[in-house]
Amino acid sequence: MKKFFDKKYTAGFTLIETIVAIFILSMAMGSLLTLSANGFYSVRYSRNQIVADNLAQEAIEYVRNTRDTQFLMPDQWGAYSKWVTLKSTIMPACFTTNGCIVDIYSTGSKFIACSTTCPYMKYYENQGIYGYANSYPFTGGVSYDTSYIRTVKMTPAAGTSDYFDMTVTVQWLNGGTPKTITQKVYFSGWRSYQPV
Repeated sequence: MKKFFDKKYTAGFTLIETIVAIFILSMAMGSLLTLSANGFYSVRYSRNQIVADNLAQEAIEYVRNTRDTQFLMPDQWGAYSKWVTLKSTIMPACFTTNGCIVDIYSTGSKFIACSTTCPYMKYYENQGIYGYANSYPFTGGVSYDTSYIRTVKMTPAAGTSDYFDMTVTVQWLNGGTPKTITQKVYFSGWRSYQPV
């Protein structure tokens, strides 16, 4: 009769069995880590895409607000002279070849021409806003450069001087990969505007 506690029956895992078990465990952990890394990349990409979309929309809404404010001001010459003032006095920088930045928080000019390329935007941590460093009314807090570049270009619509096309392009880096979104809007000169 063989004893249960013989050396033959109490042997543990062999070295090969241990190596195979470690290999299988490593493969499973590697797969989980790869899935986690891809998930983090997707979350970061989605966040950056949302910020870029909002930055483009912010510029569009600010230009729309500027146009509407101009047209609501009293003027004896009517809507057409307001349209000329808007294009030639308020935002002529945006009708240049390189476009402009729309700096809504600036206490000075809100529409500033870009030289060859528009500058990177900053993120103001205390206020939770994106902008540029052009004499803002708020002070204090930390700001840092981002990879976002917002370019606003306006061109007169073909065949008429009463309308213009606005193109907002936002570029950024997602990790090391350059990304771009573009939004286009068609603005009219409100020729049918009637004072109330």
